[in-house]
Amino acid sequence: MGKMELLVAVKDKDDDAVSGHKRSKRGDIIAIRPAPWNWGTEERKLFLIVPIKDDLTEDEISNLAGPLFENGMDLIEYNAYNAQREAATRASFVSLNLHLFNDIEAAPKMLRAQFEKDLHDISLQYPKVSIAAKRKFKINIESLKSFTKISDILLEDVMQDYQPLKNNNIAIPLFATDDIDFVFDKKEMEYIKKGKS
Repeated sequence: MGKMELLVAVKDKDDDAVSGHKRSKRGDIIAIRPAPWNWGTEERKLFLIVPIKDDLTEDEISNLAGPLFENGMDLIEYNAYNAQREAATRASFVSLNLHLFNDIEAAPKMLRAQFEKDLHDISLQYPKVSIAAKRKFKINIESLKSFTKISDILLEDVMQDYQPLKNNNIAIPLFATDDIDFVFDKKEMEYIKKGKS
């Protein structure tokens, strides 16, 4: 896919919402875009832009900025899980010939009852999965200084015109080196190496 830029949270947002909606935490990877990316004013005011050296695969890109689900699924696994659930629902719908009716309410009561039973069984086989963390991966912000030669870099004081890494053309190796821990996987509870995302 080529070189990318990460948008990284530099501080925790407020506590998670009463609804259960998870808010981003310090170090969370919010978004990934091809480099050089023209980030918006609000993004440049509120987040740290981290240009990275690595070429990423499409799977790595979607995974790195994706959520972590309660059962440990990442975004790729969750999408596959949802596709299986939808396929099972569609298979029941077609096997009962409900696709022949303009409106499911026009189908015979016996078919509708069977479909409802099938949906119940599918929901047991594929229960709803909630988000455990807004993002599965987070950056160790302190370690960013280890990759730069700028001694007075202020990574938490980002503002629209102060993006120390982007402005100074610093590209960071995304995956952990032997002596620097950088990208933390909240599922595995460890820093990742190349090929482990």
